[in-house]
Amino acid sequence: MARSNKDSSLDSIAVAKLIQDARIASNLTQEQVSDLSGVPLRTIVETESGRLKRYSLSNFIAISSVLKYGPEVLIQELKKHLQKKA
Repeated sequence: MARSNKDSSLDSIAVAKLIQDARIASNLTQEQVSDLSGVPLRTIVETESGRLKRYSLSNFIAISSVLKYGPEVLIQELKKHLQKKA
C-alpha cells in the first residue's frame, strides 16, 4: 500500500524530533555530530528540521551511532511513535 505525502511528513517530523532530542541528550552540537559521524552538516540540519524527506539508512546509522542512545534505541522509539499515530 502506498503511503501518502502526509504520512511521509509525519515520518520526517518523528525522525527529526528523535534525532534532535538524542543529540541534545548527548550534549553534542550539530557540528560535532557531523564531525563524529562523517555525515555532512547540511544533512544533519535538514534532518533535524524535518526538511529531509528521504533518509539514507547509512546516514541514520552513522548519526545515531554517535548519539547517546544508538540506532537500536532510536529505531524502537520511532516504531513506538508511528504506532501511536496509527
